[in-house]
Amino acid sequence: MKANMQHLRLISTAGSEIGRELDLRVVLDKVLLWVERIFDLETCAVLLHDERLGGLTIAAARGYRPEVVANGRIQPGEGVTGRVLASGRAIVVNDVRKAEAYIEGVVGARREMAVPLMAEGRVIGVLDAETARLRPFSRSDLDLFELFAAHVAAAVHNARLLDEARRVAERLRRKANDLSALNAIGLRMASFTEPDNLLDAAMALASRSLFFRTCALLVIDGDDLVVRAAYGHQNGVVGTRLPRGRGVTWRCLLGGHSILVEDVTRDPDYVPGLHDGRCEMAAPILGPEGAVGVLDAESPRPGAFNLDSLTVFETFAHQIAVALENARLHSTNRRTFYQTIRALAQVLEARDSYTRGHSERVARYARGIGEVLGLDRKTLQVLEQASLLHDIGKIGVRDSVLHKPGALDDEERTAIERHPTIGDDILHPVVFLREALDVVRHHHEHWDGTGYPAGLKGEDIPLVVRVVAVADAYDAMTSNRPYRRAIPRQEALAEIRRKAGIQFDPAAVEAFCRFMDSNETGW
Repeated sequence: MKANMQHLRLISTAGSEIGRELDLRVVLDKVLLWVERIFDLETCAVLLHDERLGGLTIAAARGYRPEVVANGRIQPGEGVTGRVLASGRAIVVNDVRKAEAYIEGVVGARREMAVPLMAEGRVIGVLDAETARLRPFSRSDLDLFELFAAHVAAAVHNARLLDEARRVAERLRRKANDLSALNAIGLRMASFTEPDNLLDAAMALASRSLFFRTCALLVIDGDDLVVRAAYGHQNGVVGTRLPRGRGVTWRCLLGGHSILVEDVTRDPDYVPGLHDGRCEMAAPILGPEGAVGVLDAESPRPGAFNLDSLTVFETFAHQIAVALENARLHSTNRRTFYQTIRALAQVLEARDSYTRGHSERVARYARGIGEVLGLDRKTLQVLEQASLLHDIGKIGVRDSVLHKPGALDDEERTAIERHPTIGDDILHPVVFLREALDVVRHHHEHWDGTGYPAGLKGEDIPLVVRVVAVADAYDAMTSNRPYRRAIPRQEALAEIRRKAGIQFDPAAVEAFCRFMDSNETGW
């Protein structure tokens, strides 16, 4: 267990470090160093998928034959790494001499372990290790290697996106004088992490800073294009559906390129957006897998837009696309980290049948208390996430302590009281979960200051912590534990009320009781 905890901490630290790097070469070099440090493997390679050529190329390697690194190109299905690329599944070969179509990367290798690097639901590369050591790779080795590979994939993917953004930025640098307004808009949009808010903000910024009289953003919805945000149009235009194939916008989308129509009266595809529209331009919103929408502008004056106008418009469309992708990546990364940690919490609960489902129930109780207290949506989300993770530190506590049927001795009590700080150590490197750390670290603090680990008192204890403390205690009392049977609901509620002002925040207790009264038949 201690070895696994050390590996998990190292992997978390490594993920945080390589995730901060923006240069792909630096990311790859650090990956090789961390593989040696975490897994004691001096031979490792990162192979990246070249979509243009359809195979894998070795982007970075340590201990591999120079000719393989210089000339190696692996096609899907070829060798161990090619099979991983084709299947999207990890492969462990504990005797390469018996493996079909093995491609020797390391002289004298006996064993090979290769895992996919996944991003956007597709394989972007393979993390590969070969070794001559006698000990076979275990299931635990593979699980840890896959967890590390998830961090590597996110860092590589983000670095590649940044490389692409830098190339685009360099092409646009020469047009800086014409695009100063767009630069300001781009900076502003980068602060949005919710796509819907981003689209409305983009239109508001454009209406103040750019020269378009009207602008509309349409996105694909089934077989139609739907107006999701707009300015300068009549009320009610948002939500308007444009059937497939109709108008300049559909021509732009299907063609995947910008269109400038100097006089719409001469274009048979024109569908009026303005009652007096005479000039129109449209630019596609391009995502990683193609066009996802169209940016459209009209003017009542023929020839109002020219190629310079179209360049600015294309850039604005590109900024929206990048901002949307960044918002999606932000959401994906947050969800990935959250799911990873939640999986760890589920592993913890799987060790102990008495606490299975405890975190989910605490999350429901805590959200109910928060709703009674009138907390905002973001704080309610923090409550739910923190509740699910509040006991994650118990992963570092021995089973003999967790499952002991009798009273704990002093040494065991000290061990169990360390779980909040262990949890804090595990989650601290994960930026997306920083808001949950207070709960993880302090959910055993008491209102009167007699709790642990910091002995916080009263309102020095953060509100979310005080809420979770009540929910946690109630579920613990009403659940069977190795050292006692569950107590009835009313008895537990009476105990919670009795400890108000001593162990618990009186306001949180009152809100919990009101919540339970309103859900009497559901709990």
